[in-house]
Amino acid sequence: MFEISLFGQAYAQNLCNDPSFEKGGFDFSEASICLPKLVTLTNTSGVQNPKYVFDYQDESLETVKAIASSQNSKNFNTLKQQPEISTILQIGEKSGKITIACKNIVLRSNNSPIYSYTVCAPYTLGINIPVHELNDFDSYEITMGAIVINITKADLPYQKIQTLAFPVNIKVEGKYTDLSKSCINPSPTIQLVTPIFGPNATTSQFHPAIKKIELTSKSNASITFSGAFLDTSNDNEVYNLFAYKIGALVNLNFPNIANIKPGKYNYPITDTTSTYCFFVQRKNNICGVFSERSAEMCTHPLNSATFKPYEYDLDWEKYPNKLFGQNNVYPFSYITSTQKIIRIEATQNILEIPTLFQDKKYTDSNIDCKKKYCYQVISNVSGVYNFTPFSGQSISNQICKDRSEIIAEKLSDAWVSTSLTNTNEINFENKPNWPVDVEKFYLYKVQNGNLDIIDSLDKSQNQFIDKIPVSKSEKYSVGYQDICNSKSALVNNFSSIFLEKNASDKIIWTKESPFSLDKIGAYEVEYIDEKSDLVIDQVSLNKSVNTHIVSFDKYDSDAKFRIKAKADSTSIHESYSNTITIPVIVALFIPEVFTPNADNNNDLFELKGKTSNFDFFQLQIYNRFGEKIIELKNPTDTWDGNLQGKPAPVGLYSYKLSAIHKNGEVFSSLGALELIR
Repeated sequence: MFEISLFGQAYAQNLCNDPSFEKGGFDFSEASICLPKLVTLTNTSGVQNPKYVFDYQDESLETVKAIASSQNSKNFNTLKQQPEISTILQIGEKSGKITIACKNIVLRSNNSPIYSYTVCAPYTLGINIPVHELNDFDSYEITMGAIVINITKADLPYQKIQTLAFPVNIKVEGKYTDLSKSCINPSPTIQLVTPIFGPNATTSQFHPAIKKIELTSKSNASITFSGAFLDTSNDNEVYNLFAYKIGALVNLNFPNIANIKPGKYNYPITDTTSTYCFFVQRKNNICGVFSERSAEMCTHPLNSATFKPYEYDLDWEKYPNKLFGQNNVYPFSYITSTQKIIRIEATQNILEIPTLFQDKKYTDSNIDCKKKYCYQVISNVSGVYNFTPFSGQSISNQICKDRSEIIAEKLSDAWVSTSLTNTNEINFENKPNWPVDVEKFYLYKVQNGNLDIIDSLDKSQNQFIDKIPVSKSEKYSVGYQDICNSKSALVNNFSSIFLEKNASDKIIWTKESPFSLDKIGAYEVEYIDEKSDLVIDQVSLNKSVNTHIVSFDKYDSDAKFRIKAKADSTSIHESYSNTITIPVIVALFIPEVFTPNADNNNDLFELKGKTSNFDFFQLQIYNRFGEKIIELKNPTDTWDGNLQGKPAPVGLYSYKLSAIHKNGEVFSSLGALELIR
């Protein structure tokens, strides 16, 4: 449930250990330095644009990008009472990917080792020197007033409880056999006075205290606490960490993380919208005299950073104004605090926004909505708990908002229709249900299996023209980008209707819907005038039909057709297919036999085929003597087999056809027919 590394260190968001980044690399001359010292770094791995953080404290990637500097040197000059390990982080690029590299450097101001002391009572002092990677001295000298104790590294861990008269000066110093390892500055002498309890209580340097609590994510808290170093097998003398959701009860018999040393620990947060509080406690101090408990420190999660034009509304859980739920009555509970919002702008600028401690909402209206912003809320808390002053910092989780990653609402509707010139016209509703103004509309088209942007329009327009003449059904979608760089979701794909000839008198068309919002409710086949392009006839068809046998009776030379699809909803959308032209084939079929015997079967001599639209027509019928007996002047005329009201003789007759069609085609034919009764 938690992570612990050597000496109690745990890293929740440590970029140094994140395998998702490419490896960088750098060197420095010394891994351990005596302060003050200028440290210069050398890039060793071909990393481009390297930048450095000289005291990396597990900050997030966004924060590192903002605080990293291209300066490759730093003058470490802050004097420290005890040595510490500082992490240097390099961030850069390689082949377009982020690189991370980290190295530790040991900082010493003097020859002081890692140690702690506890003032147990007005006349008792306990000193502890633990086994620690920084305690690499060959020997140690402990001075407590007039008492001097010398030990070797083999004696570690070392613990000494001494009765003394206060005030008293103490000093702990490490010594190397190799003097070149030593720092020239002497270890500091610390004067300890008789501890004071009550309103003027003094702070004990190694009293347990939670120094920082940070939500590295909404589901993980990183807790850093300080206290006395100890090496003990006595369960009453070790530290235990207790965690509880605010308002819940704490069972001191069951710590959440047991038997720990000062350092950094992770704790999983179950309810990510609630405040959790933490404290550290051990039953006995080094002298076995009394219990030690830290003041509690609590989380205050940042719940949301909501964009509304054109600002971000921040909402977080307010830091509790009571310690352990108690009233602020000295010495049990007393808190003062300052609160601020940290805003990282576009991974470059860090802005601090002060807020009142009781605030839990803030509206950031001073933004450029095209930029990326990251927010955190930091509370610096101080007060007195059980006669002991304390101070610590509570850092909320970080929420980053990049408008380019926010998906805007898709358009309500779009549809495609093909013009009479056989280019696709894509129409759309250009006012999306989205509070941010549109900057550009984009037309997407499936090409080689990919949905690609092929055109754009400004916000005032609502129709695209695909200028490529249609040769098949085309699939489209429409989206937009708002003025804050958010791209919308795309409307459902929709396809143009493609019409083609399937046989000499049969047409067929594609059935995919041309409407993004609706399905097809019905079809109409439109007969188009070959000269005026006006609709001269319509045939209604069921939505399940996608073929039709056409008639050429209304055409002279070229028959034109297109399909109209109607949406199945209450919308008025209609979509047209491409228009196809089928040349009119003039075909006349003259029967060779007819039987005018009143049996209603083949009783008339009549022409079949395309019998309309002739400018001139003449069909003359002759008897066996060559005498003209019948003349038809219209291809729709018929002969009933009678002559002057009497049945014509059975037998063979000859005919002569002369005709001119409106399309200019000339027909001339001689033939014979037989009359049978």
